[in-house]
Amino acid sequence: SLLWQDGLHKGALLTGLTILPFALASTISSSQSHKFSHRFGRNVLFIGCGMMTVGLAGYLAALLIAGTNINLWLLMAPFLIAGAGNGLVIAPIQDFVIASVEKRRVGTASGIFSTAQRIGSAIGIAVLASIFFAVVRHGHQGAQSFATATVAAVYVNTGLTIIALALVFTLPRTV
Repeated sequence: SLLWQDGLHKGALLTGLTILPFALASTISSSQSHKFSHRFGRNVLFIGCGMMTVGLAGYLAALLIAGTNINLWLLMAPFLIAGAGNGLVIAPIQDFVIASVEKRRVGTASGIFSTAQRIGSAIGIAVLASIFFAVVRHGHQGAQSFATATVAAVYVNTGLTIIALALVFTLPRTV
């Protein structure tokens, strides 16, 4: 939303509408992810991470091609794909992580996982925001500077998603 509101000077409503496909797709896919994870095992996590990677790559392509002329129509498909992938991962991942824990330690493991997930999210946001603002600070503070900063942050985010994709293979095949 920093690119849309501060860089491109779009309103909050348009910014929200731009991000809406991600949120809707994530909500819908997460509501079905439990069913998919029992049917397809950890492959649902692999597919979800793959979809997030494809969606982020689409976002990057749209930014690199359109630059500051980007619009919500160019982002609808990438955000739908990334959002659907996000929902396939976020909801069932705890089940796969906890599946390898002894029954008597599941409560503790669940608490540790939830805490680690929140810490990881905070660190991820801090890293991506640091990259974004470092690039903006070295630019000329115009729309192009915000677009360049967004590209840098999305490149790193895509790389982290690829790492997550590889880590799926360390999880149990079924829950």
